[in-house]
Amino acid sequence: MITVLAQLQWMTFRGRIVRSIRLLRQPKYLVGFVVGAVWISLWVIRPLLSRTAVVVATPWNEEALDIVPTIHRLAALLVTLFTPLPWLLPWGRLGLPFRESELTMLLQAPLTRRQVIQYGLLKSELGVVLSALIVSLLFSRGGPIAWLLGFGGTWILLDCLHLNGKWRALFNLRQTEIPVAVARRRRILLTVGLLGFYAVLLSALVLFLARSGALLREAQDWDQFVASLAALEWPLWLVALSTPAWLLTAPMFARGGIAFVVVALPSVLLLMAQREVVLRSRARFEESAIEQAKVRETKKSPTRRFARLSSRARSRRPFDLERPGPPALALVWKNAIRVSRFPWSRVALVASVLLVVLAVLPALLPWPDVSYGTLATIGLFLTALPPIAGGMAWNNDLRATLGHIELVRTWPVSPERFVLAEVVSPALISFFVSSFGAGMVQSALLGSRLCQLWTGERSGLEIFRPSASFMGVDNGLALGVLLAAVLPVTAAVSFCSSALQNLAVVFVPAWLVHSVDRNQGVAGFGQQMFMVWALALALLLALIPSVLLVGTAVLVQSWLGIAWKIWEFPVWGALAAIPLFVGGWLIVQLTAALWRRLDPSQEMLEIGR
Repeated sequence: MITVLAQLQWMTFRGRIVRSIRLLRQPKYLVGFVVGAVWISLWVIRPLLSRTAVVVATPWNEEALDIVPTIHRLAALLVTLFTPLPWLLPWGRLGLPFRESELTMLLQAPLTRRQVIQYGLLKSELGVVLSALIVSLLFSRGGPIAWLLGFGGTWILLDCLHLNGKWRALFNLRQTEIPVAVARRRRILLTVGLLGFYAVLLSALVLFLARSGALLREAQDWDQFVASLAALEWPLWLVALSTPAWLLTAPMFARGGIAFVVVALPSVLLLMAQREVVLRSRARFEESAIEQAKVRETKKSPTRRFARLSSRARSRRPFDLERPGPPALALVWKNAIRVSRFPWSRVALVASVLLVVLAVLPALLPWPDVSYGTLATIGLFLTALPPIAGGMAWNNDLRATLGHIELVRTWPVSPERFVLAEVVSPALISFFVSSFGAGMVQSALLGSRLCQLWTGERSGLEIFRPSASFMGVDNGLALGVLLAAVLPVTAAVSFCSSALQNLAVVFVPAWLVHSVDRNQGVAGFGQQMFMVWALALALLLALIPSVLLVGTAVLVQSWLGIAWKIWEFPVWGALAAIPLFVGGWLIVQLTAALWRRLDPSQEMLEIGR
């Protein structure tokens, strides 16, 4: 029977490969496969092979061999810390990767529950093997034999963690089936035991960190640091508690085939014991597995965002919408609730409070001043990235609407207004996120100034010092002016990026529309990469008129001999935004013309193929 189940899994895998190969007859899948394969070859396979070659050509010296036991103990400590942690949580997914069609077949077949669970474990084993393969390629330290031993040790570790997750899921499921008093008693005993374990572990770990930190700080160079690392003294309790994990990770650090066989024996026995515990579980996983399969199928549906909404969540409105209003505004409202149903006024209030907390909290607590630098850096990324990627990130535009083309084409909205509403929705959300990022930058500066005022200490970051200035203006005021200049540009980039995305959807709808059976393999990944590069290039070309306009204004000002002032930056920002808004508007008109000529019957046949 095991052979039959293995053959079923092999036939399923082979069917997916054959279907993917047959789809390559269509240009969209062929182009996507080529782009995806080239990207994986250049950015994944080639670095892995070059890294392996470099590591193979560089023999380990004596210093590296001296710290291997310390690295091994640190790895065991990490496994000891994080492996039992999920057991403190009384909830979680079942973890048996069954589809509803598989369960219908397996539960009606003459199979025991042990064989069905064994099939689920076999099905999920492929992901464990691939993960072990990637990790072993990344951290290989020798020739083919050493890599093979490293792969075996990594697979044993990952498979033990994998079975531990399955064991925990079935244990939690079993607690819902037994009497409540018994389940509560088991949960209390498990929680108390784990908390006691972590109390002893963390107390020993704090003692170890105090000793090792002082020892490592005394090192003057790299050689002394390596020597101090190799000479660390581990507390007895820490060694005792991490010994099981040390044995589990020992195959990864074994040198030689004989040593690997010897140290792998306890791990293999543990692996077999966990597998037997999972196979002997009495939890009634069938109903839960069917429910999980339905949830996974729901996630592929265009309405997946609303699958678990409560009645209270469904009543939330992002903004008030009057009945006699324009229909295009209703489209904006419809697209807004695909991302979030929270009222925009409440979101703005929460964001403002969060910015104040981010500014004041590090000042109240004795946090280092670098926390404000980190906050400002994150704010800069949030300011710049959402406008650029907003057209591809929110999935509340024509990509989601085109799946219901037979319905939306009957709405009493002109093509121009319809496309404009689809473009404005993601652009607004991108601009709001960008504005929040700009607020984070301003909060970082104000918070740092507040911290200096309370403590009297001078900031280590020059930009945060009150004495610093930019173009003769205090940094705080200059930063506010610069952000005021950037925000019109981010709004224009958000609009233009969203317009380009929707133009691509109408131009090649079968490539970008979201459907249930959309290909997710190398071809699907390549399609996404190809469209990302194409849209990035189009957005870069759209920025050229703005650069030329601002550059011309700067050159004219220099030619006239007018001195530059900080107050001119908002004007330059407005100048840069004008061509982007005009270009976005022209793209909307072009998209509307293509939308008017779109044949619903033809596109519906192409969607998902």
